[in-house]
Amino acid sequence: MLRGTPEHHAEEGFSLVEVVVALSLLALVAASSAVFFLRGTVAASEQERRQIATTLATQAVEASRSVRPDYLLTGRRSADVQAQWTRVAPVEASTTFPAWDSTAVPGATPTIALASTTRLSGETYAVDTLVGVCYRLRSQVNGQCTKGTGTDAQTTPNGYVKLYRVIVQVAWTPGGGSARCRGGACTYRTATLIDPTAELRWSVTSAPVVEPSTQPIDAQKGTATPKPLRTLVDAGNTDQNSRVWISTVNAGGGTFRLDGTAYDAATKRSGRELTYTPPLNTVGTFTARWFVRNYDGQSSKTVTLTVPVRPVAVNDVVSVTAAHLVPGGGNAIGIGNGNGNGGSSGSSAVTVDLVANDTPSTTATVEVTDPVRTSGTCTLTRVDAGRFSVSGATGSLLTSGQTCRWTYTLRGTGANSGLVSGAAQLTVNVL
Repeated sequence: MLRGTPEHHAEEGFSLVEVVVALSLLALVAASSAVFFLRGTVAASEQERRQIATTLATQAVEASRSVRPDYLLTGRRSADVQAQWTRVAPVEASTTFPAWDSTAVPGATPTIALASTTRLSGETYAVDTLVGVCYRLRSQVNGQCTKGTGTDAQTTPNGYVKLYRVIVQVAWTPGGGSARCRGGACTYRTATLIDPTAELRWSVTSAPVVEPSTQPIDAQKGTATPKPLRTLVDAGNTDQNSRVWISTVNAGGGTFRLDGTAYDAATKRSGRELTYTPPLNTVGTFTARWFVRNYDGQSSKTVTLTVPVRPVAVNDVVSVTAAHLVPGGGNAIGIGNGNGNGGSSGSSAVTVDLVANDTPSTTATVEVTDPVRTSGTCTLTRVDAGRFSVSGATGSLLTSGQTCRWTYTLRGTGANSGLVSGAAQLTVNVL
C-alpha cells in the first residue's frame, strides 16, 4: 500500500467553503472601511462649507468696520431694512433696534449692501448684513448693549451711549441637505459692536476739491425734465462714498434734486447726483451752493453752481404770394407758428411771430434780435419784440419763385439779456 508523500499534501488547495468565508470576511472589512471613508468625506465637505461661511461672515464684518460709522446706514431704505429683519429674524432682535437711512430714496445704493450672494466650491452662499442700534449704560463701560429705555434707533435715552450692532448671517443649502442643519439649510451667524464715538481715525486722504462752475441748460415747455449737473465728476479727491451736500439754492420756480429728492432747506440731504428742473416757458439764472464730503468726513469748500436757462430758437418757414406790396399799403395777415401758411393776395404784408414755436413761446421774458438777411430781396420790418412783417423791397412787388432768408437769435430781457439762444433761420418762400 502506497503512502502519500509530503510533496503530495503541499499541492492541495483551499476548499470552496474556505474561499467563500475568506471573501465574506474581506467584504465585511471593506464595507466597514467604506462607511468610515464616506462619513469622513461628508464631514470634511461640511467642514469646508462652514469654513467658507465663516470667512464670508468675517469679510462682511471687516467691511462694515472699515466704513466710517456715520456712513453705515447710508442708502438703507426703511422698507428694505424692516423686510430683511423680518426675513432673517436674528436672535439679537430682542436687544437691537433696526436702523435705516431716513433720507434714502428708491434706487439708492447702500454703503454696505443689505444682501448678496457668492458661489464658491460649487455652493451658493447668501450673505445678509443687518445694522441696528443698541444702547449701553454710560456708567458701565463693559456693560451689555440692549434696548435699554430707548424706543427707537433715532433717539438715545438719557444715561446711555449708542452703539451700532452689525449682524452677519451666511446661509447655504448643501446638495441633498444636511442632517446637521435645521430643515437641511445651514446658517452661520456672527455679530459685532461698532462705537460711533471711538477715537478719531487717522486719515491719509486729502479733502475733496471743488470749484465754482457755470452749466447752461435749455429752457423747456410742455413737460418738465430734470437735467443732470456735473458735481462729483468734476470734483477731486473723492471716493465711492463721497456725497454732494447743498447749502442753499436760488431755484426760482424750478427744483434742485439730489438723487431724485427735491432739496428741502429744513432737511439736509446728500446724494451723488444733482439735477435741476427749470420752470416751464421761461429763462433765467439760478444757483446752488454746494460742497462734497468724503468717506473720512472731510469736506470741500462751498462753491456756487450757476445754471443759466437759455432760450431756444427754432427755424421758421412761411410762404407768401408775389402779389404782396410794400409795407404800409393795407392790413397784415398774421402767421403765428411759422408752419408755411401764407397771407392773402389782397394784403400788403405778412406778419410772422418768430417766437410762437420757440421756448419761451411768448415775449414775456425774451425778444428777437434784429434778423440778418442772408438771401433774397424781401424786406423784414419789426412789429414788436417777437413779430415782423414781410414784404417786397421798397417800391416793388415780391418776385415770384424767390426765397428770402434771415438768421436771428432769442435773448432774455432785462437782467437776463445775456442769455442768448443758438442761431435760427426764417425762410420765406414767395409763391
